[in-house]
Parts: sequence; structure tokens; C-alpha cells
Amino acid sequence: MRKGLTKLVMGAIGIALSISAFAGVPASQKVIVIDSGAGNLETIINSDTGNNNGTRLNPQRVYMLHGGQTYIQLLPITFGTAQTSDSVAQLNIVGDTTGGKTLPFIYQNPLGGVGGSVNTVYGNLELRNLYISVITPNGSSPQLFNQSNPNSRLTLDNVVTEGETNNDLLDFTGYGRLHVYLNNSYFRDNTQFTNPWNFAIISPSSTYAFDTLMVTNTTVANSGLTFFGKNIPINFVFFDHNTLNNSPKYGFFYDEYLEAYFTNNVFVNVSWIGECEQMEVSQIQSQAQWGPIRAGILNESKAFIDTVMWRTNYPSASWTSHSDTLPHVSDVKFFASNDLDYYSPYLNKYFTGGYGDSIGGNSLPVPYPISYLNWGSKGLPALPSKVYVPTPFTGEMFDSLMKVYPRNLIVSDIDTANLGFNSMHPGDQASGDVYGQFARYCYGVWDGGIIHGTPVKAVGLDSIKQFMAFGDMNPTTFPGIVGGVKTENAGANAGIRSVNDLRENFGYTSSTRSKIDAKHLGSLQWYGFNNQELSLYNPWTALANVKQLYTDTLYSGVNVITPELTVGKVYPNPTTGSITIEVPNADSFGFNVYDLSGSIVLSEANVAGNSKVVDISTLAKGIYIIKVTSANQSFTQKVILE
Repeated sequence: MRKGLTKLVMGAIGIALSISAFAGVPASQKVIVIDSGAGNLETIINSDTGNNNGTRLNPQRVYMLHGGQTYIQLLPITFGTAQTSDSVAQLNIVGDTTGGKTLPFIYQNPLGGVGGSVNTVYGNLELRNLYISVITPNGSSPQLFNQSNPNSRLTLDNVVTEGETNNDLLDFTGYGRLHVYLNNSYFRDNTQFTNPWNFAIISPSSTYAFDTLMVTNTTVANSGLTFFGKNIPINFVFFDHNTLNNSPKYGFFYDEYLEAYFTNNVFVNVSWIGECEQMEVSQIQSQAQWGPIRAGILNESKAFIDTVMWRTNYPSASWTSHSDTLPHVSDVKFFASNDLDYYSPYLNKYFTGGYGDSIGGNSLPVPYPISYLNWGSKGLPALPSKVYVPTPFTGEMFDSLMKVYPRNLIVSDIDTANLGFNSMHPGDQASGDVYGQFARYCYGVWDGGIIHGTPVKAVGLDSIKQFMAFGDMNPTTFPGIVGGVKTENAGANAGIRSVNDLRENFGYTSSTRSKIDAKHLGSLQWYGFNNQELSLYNPWTALANVKQLYTDTLYSGVNVITPELTVGKVYPNPTTGSITIEVPNADSFGFNVYDLSGSIVLSEANVAGNSKVVDISTLAKGIYIIKVTSANQSFTQKVILE
């Protein structure tokens, strides 16, 4: 890596910089180019002010970092102050990757070696073309950035972060409407590996509301509360061509969607730890009842829109379609199509209680975890309760809302197949056992047994990381390619142009493509540097196409659940041998039974009538997914064979 002295080129106070060499930077903006070194980054940004109150000399300045160089933060970045906060000032940190340069590396090494500090922005924030190690050499992980002004805007493009183990990665405090745009980015190991309730990529305070959340071509690996915004309204969402891998808890947690499109995504092991079956209405609802996409909270009034929440957090003047009245559930638009929800078959032992041990003094075998939540205060049992694992893409409560408001809530083309993933965690049963025991340990119900010859109490964090982390969680080593081999410690050869230079690969080998745009499902980053699918992808064009598809589907009557439809069901569940499939209002139907690998193990294409008893006793005990299709409906249900 190349390192050098700090170089300031400041149009406002000295020499004007020719910026024609820097692609993507408007000529109207002035640029400061910062060379690598310890403390240079924050010193230049923090000191680029006109007076002591923090007013920026140029509130739109771009701070350009050299590709392939290392920037070590000794102190936090502070951009603006509460007194100078406004919607104009924007911190822009951009890596120069022209000419095939690799991403600049940034990591914190706090003075004195104690902890780390949060970078604070009173204004908007834009990060492009960066590799940021959030974990520090002493093992702490401060929030990467906190935005503390009203109506913040956050933009990330081609950013890789690694190793957030103590906090949410990007946090908003204060009040106002948020505008978040994440594109072509990868959030790697956003977890402490000791707790399923891990840390969010973005987490607003309860006094915020989302005006816009656009996430495209982005990957998250290991994060337990991936996109978290409990009890806040969200006006508009576009979540397209993303890959979420190994989220033990909620992938999405936003209660109040008004308009949302989830398309072309891949979810692998999302919410795989599961949740307690015993849930009270006033508490967090079971993720399994919602699926990886949590949309709306089914409260006592069965409302999809909490008017008190919208009135408090989202003033009427800012509503897109409702300037005079509060939004209603009939105003909701929700479209999910061509999304894949898959679970590793090596988690099946955990899902089906295959460990066969007991808990403490309880003489009864406990095949499933006990909820770690203390429901005793609500008069609910605190002892063993089965969990819903794995969770379907959409669940009971979500589907019930779709039936009531069909013209605004559409789900189609949901699949559970194994597409031949290049990187599968867990990738073998030994690693699957680590996942299972980790999950049970997190529930607080298991502290015995052996993981690879070592008692779990003595395994320690490093061993868990070995089997679950994708990176090495070491901020002082940098990935790259040495002798054609991808490594986490490339030394003098360190540097990545894109995620394709990392040792994991979240692409797949199947020929399956999206029915919407004919591209791979999930993030398009994983199919080669600047591959054709990625280079031709434009989020705004993709959004326009998806919205048109939504309209065409809605008014053509295709795949729309009608109000009078009574959803079918499969029972009993669990079963010891046979199930009954009922499809009301059907003259005939077909069904497929899938195992957790996505393989069809039982199928019948044309069943006469609207019900059938099916014997599945010859199948191995475990969890199966039953997909039923008739002329006027399609539904999927998980069944446990005991």
C-alpha cells in the first residue's frame, strides 16, 4: 500500500483543483484530496471550518481518498454542530477508484488504545468507494456514523464495512424524515456472535419516520436486526436485488409501510433462530407469523396503520398522498415478487430438535429452545414452547391482511429453492451444529455439550467467529489476492476493487433468473467485477419497471388475492403421519412437498375436489414446506413431521 504526506487542494482558500480525473464528482464542487496516514482524515475534515461554531467553509466539499491507501482514524470525525445543523451541509467522503485502483481502507485505532468514538454528522452524509473496518484493534466497535439533524439524508454507494460488534452501524437521533439510499454495498459481519439480537445496519430513533428507503444491489452477512425501525412509519420502500445471509433475528422490522416494493431478493437463513410461539398482542409479534418481511403490526384493532404513530412521527404536511387526512390501510401498496427465501439444510438438526438432550433439572427432552423472553409477567407460560423455524417469507398475520385488502397487497413468485449457492454458511453438518448450539446458548437454555471437542462454555468467541464470520474481524489485516488466492491478510498486496476479490461469494450457479428483469436474483455484485448485469442496472429504472409491473398485475387480476377468498390450510401440524389439505372454493388443485434443501419429495398435479388426505409417513422426520396451487389461489405452509 502507498502512503504519503497530507495534501490539501482547497479551492475556497487556495489553489483550485482540476477534478476532471475524478469520475462521478460534479465540477461545481471543490475537492480536498487527503493522503493516507494516521489522523489525517479526521484532522482535515474537522478543521475545514470558518469559525469556532463549526460552520463549514464549503458545506458541499468532497473529501477524496486515494485508492489502495490506508487511513487510520485516531479521533472521531465531527461534521458541524447542533447549532449549525441544516439540510444543506453534507459530508462527502469518496474513494478515487479510477484507473482500476482498489478501495481505500479506513479503520480506527483510538489514541490510548481505549475504545472508539462515534463519527458525528450534523447534516447529510454520503460515502462512496470505501472499505471501512469498524472494529478497532482493542476489539471495540463504535457506531460508524451518527446523524443528529432533522430530515437527514444518507447515501452509500460501493461501500464495504466489516466487524460492527458493539452498536448499530448507522444511527439517527433527533427527529424528522429520513431519506436513505444504499446501493452496491456490502455489510460484513455486523454482529457480536454472542447474541441473536445483533446490530442494525440503519437504526432511527422513535421520533423519526422514513420518507424514503431505497436499498439496491446490497449484501448483508451476519446481522441480527438488519434493518430496524420498530414503531416508526415508513412512507416509501424499494428493496431490489439484495442478498441477506445469516440474520438470526428480524431481517426487517418496520411496522408501518405505506408503499413498499420487495423484488428480486435472496434471503438465506433470515430469522433462522426463530421466536417463541407464545406472544401477546401488545408485545413484539412472532417473526414466523410475519416472515422475513415484517409489514404492519396486528394490534388489538387489527389495524395496519397506527394513526397515532403517523400523526406523531410523520406530520401531515409531509405525506406523499394524504395532505389532509391520515393514511388508512386501504391506501397501502405492498408488492413482493421474485424473492427467494432459503434455509441451509444443515440447520435442520436445530429446527427439528435433533440434539436429544434435556435442560437442567427438567427431565423432559427439550427438542426446541425455550424462549429467552420472560412471559411470566404477562401470565403466559415461561417453560418450553415450540418455536416457528424456519420462518416463511410471509406468515399468518401478513397473509390475513392481504386477503382483506387485495388490491394493495400482492405477493407472487415466492420460491424456496436451492440455487446452488457458492458460499453456504453453515456448509456442513459440523458447522451446522455450531449454529444450532449457538442459537440454543443465546436462548439461555443450553450450556453443556461439546463443540468440536470443546465444552461450549470454553469455546469462546474466537471459535464461534471461526465458523460463522466471513471476514477475519481483524482491523489491522486487509483482504486481497496473493498468488491467485483470496486472503484476509494480503500484506503488501492488500486491496480489493469490489466484493469479488473477497473469499466469500454470495452468487449462485443455477440458471434461475428473475421473471421481472431476467437478471440473477439477489445482489448482482457477485458475478464478476463490473459485470454486465451490474453495469446496466439503474435503481431508478428498476423502480419504474417494478411499479409498472405492480400496476399491470393489479389491474390484470393476475395473482391478486380477492376479498371473498377463504385461504386454504394444511392440518394437523405437527403431524405423525398424514395431513389434510383443504382448498375452499376450488374444483381442483395441485401441491408440492419440499424438504429444507428445496427438493420436491412429494407432488400431485391434479387433485379433484377441494380436499385430500396425504400420507407423508414415509418421509424422514423434519420440517417440510407444502405449496398448494389452485385456479384462484396459491398458498404455502410449513409442516413438521414428528
